[in-house]
Amino acid sequence: DVEIRTNAALYLPQISELLNRVPRQMLLLLKTNDLLRGIETILQTRASSSSFINMSRCCTRAIA
Repeated sequence: DVEIRTNAALYLPQISELLNRVPRQMLLLLKTNDLLRGIETILQTRASSSSFINMSRCCTRAIA
């Protein structure tokens, strides 16, 4: 945990620069996927490709 925090702080400028280059639509997909996986973990449901596919469809409609 401490190592992750230390490294994150160390690489924060590079991480920020990289994220500034990523298209916003891709960030939406990545963050939504992260949130969906977190919800599945908390609810202790099995991760399935259908949830990712449905999430991707919703994100695609949102940015279209």
